[in-house]
Amino acid sequence: ITDIVFNIPERNRVRFEMYDLLGKAIRSEDLDAVKGENKIELDASVIPDGIYFYAVYYKGEKQTKRMVIAR
Repeated sequence: ITDIVFNIPERNRVRFEMYDLLGKAIRSEDLDAVKGENKIELDASVIPDGIYFYAVYYKGEKQTKRMVIAR
């Protein structure tokens, strides 16, 4: 299990999306986030090794990060 951590300035609904390098959606979900630090648990054992991008959408803003899964 891998934790994806993000921060938002106030309690609100956010959208989490994860994509592979070709832009194929791997995971997508809407979450109720709290003010401050939030964590999304990701079971990386069911995802093939590779480079992925994930984004958290909050009030029209987007935070994007890169993730490498290697075993």
